[in-house]
Amino acid sequence: MKLLVITSGPPTWSTRWFLLRRHMHAWFRRESREPGYTGEGQWHPHREYSGWVIRPAIGWRRFRWITPPLHYTRTIPADDMYALGTWMLEKLEK
Repeated sequence: MKLLVITSGPPTWSTRWFLLRRHMHAWFRRESREPGYTGEGQWHPHREYSGWVIRPAIGWRRFRWITPPLHYTRTIPADDMYALGTWMLEKLEK
């Protein structure tokens, strides 16, 4: 990931420190995943706006402030994980 940094002079120590932190964070996220992780076909259910949603693990649809979820329901209570798993499998198999 590249960042565009526009400055009016030579880079300051705060700019260098910021870029180093961003670079190390991106590197650590890549290296900390288990071997063979691609993120493809992996879906995550979680709570949003008093309901359960299904979003992919990678891609632009994982961001809730940009796109609507793939599936959404308010009929399942927050503590019923068995019903959540059943609902998720039913929606993803279609």
